[in-house]
Amino acid sequence: MISATITATFRKPKLARSIKSAVSPDNQAVPQGLDIKMHVRSSQLIIHLLCERPLDSAISTLEDILSCISAAQETLERIGGD
Repeated sequence: MISATITATFRKPKLARSIKSAVSPDNQAVPQGLDIKMHVRSSQLIIHLLCERPLDSAISTLEDILSCISAAQETLERIGGD
């Protein structure tokens, strides 16, 4: 089993909450063997991944999550939603 935790720190708690809301719907129907949990603590978005699939699946999932976070952050900062 592969376990990973990512902590992303943002300027403001509101931005962390908004990004969690923006990327969470993507995690409602994850494939069997993957478990993704997200929560916000102050200005940090904390992501826990448990993967019973091959390593390349875990890496791909983490890359997808980070890409979604980056896109959400860029969009929110452009529209002033931070």
